[in-house]
Amino acid sequence: MTTPILERLRPDSDTRTTLRRWAVPTAAAAALLGAAVTYRFGRTPVLPTLLAFTVMGCILATLDTALHRLPDSVTLPGTLVVAVLLTYPAAEHPGAALRAAACAGAMIALYWTTYLLGTAGRGDVKASAAVGLATGWFGWTTAVAAFVLAWLLLGFTASALLAARRAGLSSRVSMGAAMYGGAVLAILMAGPPS
Repeated sequence: MTTPILERLRPDSDTRTTLRRWAVPTAAAAALLGAAVTYRFGRTPVLPTLLAFTVMGCILATLDTALHRLPDSVTLPGTLVVAVLLTYPAAEHPGAALRAAACAGAMIALYWTTYLLGTAGRGDVKASAAVGLATGWFGWTTAVAAFVLAWLLLGFTASALLAARRAGLSSRVSMGAAMYGGAVLAILMAGPPS
């Protein structure tokens, strides 16, 4: 007999099917973005965190685009991995680690507000913790840039879908892909943690 918490961490059949169907494009996107992050930051203590975040983002972007949800079975363990991996560079940059935690809290509050306004889902709120941790490591400016870029990417995506007549005014658009895309762009533009 499993507990409700453990049950939420088990991927459902839709999640497993989607990941199998989109395994190659998702892996290719993760490899490409991982290479860009590695090129940008080199062999730094924060690199494993950024690579894990990038892989998590590609998986969640795929799932949100296909299923319009960010499953707990990926979001919660992924956020935990990002948090644990940040403990290694935190020894060298304790201020950056504290700021990353504060940015995670702020990002959750921002996305909770958008959830209450009806523009984001509960999965987006949960996924925003990892976004705040990864971007907050580099500074408040990077975290704010990730938030703004996410909404710009979402607006661009919605406009493109409307123009191509693949969506209507009441259609739902995947926030997760825009959220992680904005975060990776902000990280690639970031300087070293201050």
